[in-house]
Amino acid sequence: MKKEFAIRILKRIKEIQETYHKLKALGVDLIDYENGVNLLEESVALLFVNDEKKFEDAIDHVQWWLYDRVDKIITLSDDFKIDVNKPEAFIDWIESLYISNENHKI
Repeated sequence: MKKEFAIRILKRIKEIQETYHKLKALGVDLIDYENGVNLLEESVALLFVNDEKKFEDAIDHVQWWLYDRVDKIITLSDDFKIDVNKPEAFIDWIESLYISNENHKI
């Protein structure tokens, strides 16, 4: 259930951002528009961590996945590559990174 919720949040953030960019392209002034996305990002991170240091790292990972315009491929320390372009794969990776005993180093 936690995983499904996180996936829904990531998809919703993407939808919000797409709408935001369309409105901005049409000349709508959105300078004071608060869309609540930051709270959604924090919600995803909080699902998988339990301390402040890990929380900041998790937020960084979530924001990377949402906003960096790069191919979402993670290379682990053993040179194994994980494709996390889809939200389901990203959440699986986040879960393994922060919850499982198989914490992979990137």
